[in-house]
Amino acid sequence: MSDFRYTPVSDEDKDMEIIEEKILLEQKWTLVKEKLYRDTNGKENRWSFIERRGRRKAAVIAATTEKSGSLIIIRQFRVPFGCAIYEFPAGLIDDGESVSSAAERELLEETGYKGHILEVSPEITSTSGLSTETVYMVYMKTAEEPSQKPQLEGSEQIEVIPLAVNEFGSFLEKCEKTAALMDAKLYMYLKGNSNS
Repeated sequence: MSDFRYTPVSDEDKDMEIIEEKILLEQKWTLVKEKLYRDTNGKENRWSFIERRGRRKAAVIAATTEKSGSLIIIRQFRVPFGCAIYEFPAGLIDDGESVSSAAERELLEETGYKGHILEVSPEITSTSGLSTETVYMVYMKTAEEPSQKPQLEGSEQIEVIPLAVNEFGSFLEKCEKTAALMDAKLYMYLKGNSNS
């Protein structure tokens, strides 16, 4: 692992400056916004991005089974791509709901597995150039088998996949060979925990 250290911007460097923000498009769940900003050369530019209404955050769940350590992942149809994507179970945190409660609820709804919380990450982002969305990575333990059938909404088409630890490497190879799309967080988890 590299010994990375953040180098702060010196007083001599020019700062980026946000000048103005406006809404370009309002939809039911999202806003398309634009910011006018001044870059390090003093030039004014525009940047458009997506924001969830109310800046709602999400819980992303990395759940493993108690005995075998299998990782509970899902393959979910995603409309923007028009195909299924391999990813962690995840969902939005409701108003007044804790990150832990949201993670437990979403895991049960999407996979049927009931889990208990091990750890919750700080608030993080994965697409900061496109969206203001932030998430929490929630690490959980579950029983070997689901406790109920998934309770999916009409907008959800989800296949639940318990993935054994010794299959991480071959699963990544299979996805690469078939050009199957995978969420970056899941890819990094599998790559970091595979023996290949």
